Amino acid sequence: MLIRQASKPIDVYEYCTLLEKLTAVTGDAHNHFGYNAAMSEAFGYLTYQFTYIDHQYIVTGVSPTSQVPLGSELVKIQGEDPGSYLEKQIALLVAARTFRLKQNRMLERFVYNCQGESLQLTWKLPDGEKKITKEVYEKGTRRITQTYAKPEITGHKVETLHQSTTYDVLVLEDKIVYLHLKVMSDLGNSYFTEVLPQIKDYKYFIIDIRDNLGGSDLGAFQLLSSFYDEIRNFQSFELTSDIERMGSHLASHPQREFVYTQPETCDLTDFRESELDPIQADRLLLLTNYNTMSAAESLALLASDLDSFLLMGTPTAGSCGLRYDVSLEDLGFTFAFTSKGSLDYEGQSLYGKGIEPDLLIEQTVDDLKQGIDTVLEAAISQILP
Repeated sequence: MLIRQASKPIDVYEYCTLLEKLTAVTGDAHNHFGYNAAMSEAFGYLTYQFTYIDHQYIVTGVSPTSQVPLGSELVKIQGEDPGSYLEKQIALLVAARTFRLKQNRMLERFVYNCQGESLQLTWKLPDGEKKITKEVYEKGTRRITQTYAKPEITGHKVETLHQSTTYDVLVLEDKIVYLHLKVMSDLGNSYFTEVLPQIKDYKYFIIDIRDNLGGSDLGAFQLLSSFYDEIRNFQSFELTSDIERMGSHLASHPQREFVYTQPETCDLTDFRESELDPIQADRLLLLTNYNTMSAAESLALLASDLDSFLLMGTPTAGSCGLRYDVSLEDLGFTFAFTSKGSLDYEGQSLYGKGIEPDLLIEQTVDDLKQGIDTVLEAAISQILP
């Protein structure tokens, strides 16, 4: 059907959405198209940022021209329940299977739609009042100027040991180490020579990989080498740097490729890059959410097999297979797709399912408005008496 549809004359917006439908067939959030500037000109933006949280569609970002304030709840789209509307109108363009990730991806696509199109939205304002607005998708970049600050560590004494674009290391009261991995990458020599010697005698660790969209699995093995000499690995670890040419198009493999095997013992001492012994931790907590994916999901899977780890938060994305990137240079856009599946320790696919936490805890709307990190506070309470 898609091929027949593509054979007919269509405008740029229809062409782009057709490409999205092709990607979305797989259901894997790794998969996407990247448009060039000319293609993107067909789209416009709503002046809002939405987040699906507490089973509500909440405004978490506004611009000066937004017609409702932060914290408003979207209750109707064109007179229809938002969930039903998004499922019928937007889901066909979204490559994601797990429910909560899919909801957030649908909201992202909803605010990025056909330029000039108008629709009626019904709201519940923070004071409980009802309001109906007519919204139009505007040309140009999104102008979100006010958002809820990301919930932070509040009410705790904090000492900063390291801050960078890839990871932060903080120490809370009672010597709780909070390690926030923002992306998965080579932790670098600084972690082993500067950070690890400072935390080697600590007993309580909270490792946060929420909203970590992945990168390189190397960071997962390096981090775990801080606590273990060996682990049971669910796959063999192999370095590659293959480049392939597809006619005039260039396709590049990710740097690290995995060949799936039965779980086997993996020696972590080579990853440690330090003569320090592993840390003898009393508590290891790993925080995950629906946006924990790819290489970060690999860390969650490895940790789920270790008795000393407690996973807290929400299930991961279910999208941690090996990504394959293709640049269609003469056509002016790129696309990516998962080229290998992901299996758990029983050999079952994680695709579209993800990894369940030991303790299911979600961020609440009320805490978000107050700048409180619901999940982190729950983790701290697991350690503090």
